Amino acid sequence: MSQRKLEKEQALFKAGADSENSSLKFRLESIIKYNETTIQLIELQRAQELRQKDITAAEIKNINDKYDTQALEAADTFGKAKLLIIKQNNDKEAEEHRARLQAFKEEEEQALANTIAGVDQLYQSFTNTNAFGRNERLAALEKQFNEGLITLKVYEEKREAIGKEYEKTEIQNEISRLKAVIYVRKKAGEDVSELQKTLFDTEDNLRKLDLEAHKKAEEEKTAKTKKELEERQKLFGYTIDLLKQSIANVLDDGVAKVALTQLADLYKSIREISDDENLSQSEKFAEYAAATIAATQAIVNSSFAAGAEARKEALEAEIAQLDALKAKELDNKNLTEQQKNDIDEKFRQKEAAAKRRAYEADKRAKIAQAEINGALAITNILATRPKFDFGIGDAIMIAAALATTAIQINNIKKAQIPQFKAGKVKIDGPGTTTSDSILARISKGESVINAASTSKWHDALKAINNDDFESYIRSMIPVADTDLMSNTYVGKDGSMIDYEKMADAIAGKIPEPTYINMNMDENGINSFFIKKHSITELKNKRFKI
Repeated sequence: MSQRKLEKEQALFKAGADSENSSLKFRLESIIKYNETTIQLIELQRAQELRQKDITAAEIKNINDKYDTQALEAADTFGKAKLLIIKQNNDKEAEEHRARLQAFKEEEEQALANTIAGVDQLYQSFTNTNAFGRNERLAALEKQFNEGLITLKVYEEKREAIGKEYEKTEIQNEISRLKAVIYVRKKAGEDVSELQKTLFDTEDNLRKLDLEAHKKAEEEKTAKTKKELEERQKLFGYTIDLLKQSIANVLDDGVAKVALTQLADLYKSIREISDDENLSQSEKFAEYAAATIAATQAIVNSSFAAGAEARKEALEAEIAQLDALKAKELDNKNLTEQQKNDIDEKFRQKEAAAKRRAYEADKRAKIAQAEINGALAITNILATRPKFDFGIGDAIMIAAALATTAIQINNIKKAQIPQFKAGKVKIDGPGTTTSDSILARISKGESVINAASTSKWHDALKAINNDDFESYIRSMIPVADTDLMSNTYVGKDGSMIDYEKMADAIAGKIPEPTYINMNMDENGINSFFIKKHSITELKNKRFKI
């Protein structure tokens, strides 16, 4: 039979099985036929795949495993559908039975007894059907495990879930049976107090079962929360070590040391609120932690800025003192040129040593600041994120903060005092165009041009530094053009040139300066190219601070 015809028959049998108005026999026959056509379709598809050319043994096994699993799933679906049909029919019969009970109000006690027996028999059939369905599903599950289609853990979890599901259904059926019996016996004038007690106990069992399921879910949630908190605790050690090292590296600034010590104490509070019963304090604590971190950041930044300015002033004062001493030693008319050169070299070395000491002090301060900023970033993640939300995303954020800090410190350590033996135009580095924040070694006779003039005359300065200024000037003068000449006349001074027209032509051929501004921050790299009245903006979000 073709696949199309099987699928058509399968749809018809499915419709028959789903028809709640049809008889139980018809629906059961339809679901059986539906299951048979489903199995035929599975086997037909299996055969089609196995007929492939050059198929390997591994591929054959995979195909068989796939369709064996589909067959088992079809059997499980068949069992559930059959139970549903029986249950729907039983519910229908129960409803009809309850209607008959109402009609039999005035019948004799024997008739009521027979009705009660019928109720018991009816709900016993429910119990039998429930047990049958449970056993079929457990058998199918065990078969999957024995064939290696599922792991032992999955098998045990599903087996427990099926058991709980059918246990709950059985209790619900018993509650329905007791209510029906109580109703009948009460109408007959019988004492139902014992039955009502039994009903209460049965309903209590159902509540306990639901409570047990709820408790298990809460235990799983608590275990997950505990694991996440343990992961957070593992990161505390890294950060505290970083803080201790940072505190030691903040030179002699007592205010910054106090702020960082307070920040380290913040971890004690973090641990104290990590218990489950104190999780409700997390939001309030996060606000306190954020304020503490912000205050510490401000104090530390102020401390490092003040330290940098103090080091700059100290270096300038030391260089000025060296210049004064040098001038005093050179103020001797009897010195030979060699002696003068020796004095120059001596003070050049002293000045270089002073600059080197200042540079190394700056480097140590920058390393300390990088460590502190890394610690602050990690502290902010740990202290302000809700404890129950902490997960792999937070771990990645902390790892990124640690990695960024390590990279910054490594780059600072590798940095050398810049030297420009061959000269350089437009030096790049930290600070602004007037901050004097870059230390450099400069030889006697060299020049330093301010940033504004460098930007304005960049091309000319570059040509001068490359000893190619004459070529630069020649390139600025256009080739003579007869259009530049006005009507000429002959006189004692010869032909006359219209210099205003020449100036306009030359000005049109002189290139406009191009200004470049580059910035790197938390949003990435932003570059602005300004030429005449146009601005070109380039953004790169891949590399960030």
